[in-house]
Amino acid sequence: MSDKDEETEEPIDDEPEVSSGRKEKGQRQPFINLRRELSEEELSNSGVQKMMLAEVERLDAENDKLQDVQLQYHQKDKQVAVFEEKFKAKVAIEVISTGMITVGSVLLGLAYGAWDKAPLGLFFLASGVALVILAVVAKAIKS
Repeated sequence: MSDKDEETEEPIDDEPEVSSGRKEKGQRQPFINLRRELSEEELSNSGVQKMMLAEVERLDAENDKLQDVQLQYHQKDKQVAVFEEKFKAKVAIEVISTGMITVGSVLLGLAYGAWDKAPLGLFFLASGVALVILAVVAKAIKS
């Protein structure tokens, strides 16, 4: 080999890594380790121009795929945000209805103990029944 050949070529690994650190399946990159600087004479060579055009076409196709993936990502990101907000609202309704059932049940228990005191026992009974019914209606509407 001449000195010029030694300068322009470097040893090629069997499985070179792409700049992102991963190798795509089914795509070989035989020129990954070649020197990047090309002289005017080398650039005027039709073979070099064809290789560069092929690489530009490959990169354009990959760019189109990545733009599609990016668009899909943003659409899914918006869907996730909408679902999270709906979930928060459902959780809030669930907490409120569970709290209403709990308080209503406590009031029903107090109504049994305070039944001897006519107005207080009746108040506890009516309030407890109302809260339990409202909680059940809230859960039924939520579903």
